[in-house]
Amino acid sequence: MTNRRSETRFATDGKAEVVVPRRLRRSENKPATVCDVSKSGLRIRLSSQMHEGAEITIHMGDLLVTAEVRRCTKIAPDLFEVGLRINDLQVQAGPTQSRVWHMGPAQTAAPAAAATAPAAATAKAS
Repeated sequence: MTNRRSETRFATDGKAEVVVPRRLRRSENKPATVCDVSKSGLRIRLSSQMHEGAEITIHMGDLLVTAEVRRCTKIAPDLFEVGLRINDLQVQAGPTQSRVWHMGPAQTAAPAAAATAPAAATAKAS
């Protein structure tokens, strides 16, 4: 069987928290395991089924990922494997700094917003 993927995947076993949006109630946070990552996607496992096309948010330490569910497969009675396409990445560098990358279908990560004004002023002074 040939690998149809255009990007290299990197295996991992990282812990994450998935924010699952709900239509008529508050969002729900679910623990998840990140199985592998590539430049534009993630594969995670969690106990909840995700609907294709849904946009979810994943918290991994200082990293906040917004992604679209591309597929969801039941692999055990209470376990689902979810393939995600990354839309945005945000790295929280500290209480006053963050960077956001917007991902497009044929793009690589490109910074869209820099640090807040005090942090930007400090960077210019360096």
